[in-house]
Amino acid sequence: MVPPRAYSPTAFSAVTAERTSAQRPTGSPVLAERGCVLTRPRSGGRDDGSHFDPWLRLHERLGGRIVAPAPASMTIEAPVADWEEWTGVAMPDDGDYLIPGGLAPVEVRDGVGRHVEPNVWLVHEPMP
Repeated sequence: MVPPRAYSPTAFSAVTAERTSAQRPTGSPVLAERGCVLTRPRSGGRDDGSHFDPWLRLHERLGGRIVAPAPASMTIEAPVADWEEWTGVAMPDDGDYLIPGGLAPVEVRDGVGRHVEPNVWLVHEPMP
């Protein structure tokens, strides 16, 4: 690391400050396909104790820790015709539909699809 005196006060505080970010687990669509919804993300899940999701596992290896779920990080509502075009999934009736790469199903009601994407909040501690 560059010694602190090489940074301006603003740059140094940016480098040493705790970082919090919402992250989208990249491996979780596999769980959605199996009927599991990401509601209580946590560390562990693999035999070695690391996170099941490869993206979150990378953050763990870099010192990040999961502090909270973000169950409604992003919401997208659109007519069913748009969802069918975007995903290639037919959605002929009201109900829940799994979409490729989705972490949660698209809920179709009265011709409108609503997808609520969950994420997790991660914290990375300040650099030494």
